[in-house]
Amino acid sequence: MREKKYDFDLTLIIPAVNYRDFLVRALESVAQQDFKGNAEVIVALSPSGDGADKAVLSFQDRIKNLRLLNVPTEFNLAGNRLAGLKASRGKYVCFMDADDTLAPDMFSKCFETAEKTQADCIVFGFKLVYGGNGKKTRIVKYPLRHHKTYGHYAANKAFLQDLYIRNFAWNKFYRREVFSNKPLLIFNRMGDLFEDVVWNGSLFVYCQKVVAIPDCLYFYDKRITSSMISVKRTNRTFWHLTSFMALRFFYEQKCDGKLLKIMKKEMWRIRLSLKYDLKMDKKNGADKEYLSVVKSAYRTLKDFSKHVDLRDCLFGIVIDRSYLDDPEL
Repeated sequence: MREKKYDFDLTLIIPAVNYRDFLVRALESVAQQDFKGNAEVIVALSPSGDGADKAVLSFQDRIKNLRLLNVPTEFNLAGNRLAGLKASRGKYVCFMDADDTLAPDMFSKCFETAEKTQADCIVFGFKLVYGGNGKKTRIVKYPLRHHKTYGHYAANKAFLQDLYIRNFAWNKFYRREVFSNKPLLIFNRMGDLFEDVVWNGSLFVYCQKVVAIPDCLYFYDKRITSSMISVKRTNRTFWHLTSFMALRFFYEQKCDGKLLKIMKKEMWRIRLSLKYDLKMDKKNGADKEYLSVVKSAYRTLKDFSKHVDLRDCLFGIVIDRSYLDDPEL
């Protein structure tokens, strides 16, 4: 089959709203990429009142093919990523949060590996940046253990284990064709919580080859106290449960019994994650009725003796709205 021609070697998509100063820092790291190919950078910006748009435009002389995409709706991480994806024209697609930074060889390492291996997705290591509020900055490395190639089912198993292939959107480098499969999963208008689980989980269903490289190519900044991760929530468990339930329903709709068997086998890992979420919900003041509901919901999730029923009010509406079948992709 003749390979489709693209205008760019790769597209980086940055969903953003406000955060002008952090966005400047992010774009500075993009400007320092050592990539010799033809890259496109799209900042998908929702209405902002801090001059973020002017900050983006100020980099146009330093970042070739930088595009400001004005998203007219209120900011939603998954929705803004999708808007950038629809506008993208690169052979490969990767994502970056506006308050993080890239290693200077991120583009080149991922592109070279993808071209050499012909993988559908490249996964790479990252560094967490701690500190702030007067505390000394501390950087913790999370490299992948070694260079490894995963087949289809092995990659999906590793994704569900969330150990070496984490569910983050920003440490993955996808071949553009992967997004052309229908349908995809996307949690929209939900507070940007665990949207990466359904986003990447559905994409991995279409990946026949995933290559993990040990290099730490992304800096995830946890110093920003207003970030989504830092907000005290009492509903983490519900949304994490719902993301796994959506994935399970997705596997069922694909009639893939092997993926369902893998998920059932990896329920021990899912349970560990949900136990952590439940602990956080309790700490932040979740009431007893909520705790009882999510425990009951977990029993539904782990019962593979019957199919997921969308008439279940706990998951139905959210899961039903998460399926994306968009011809523009």
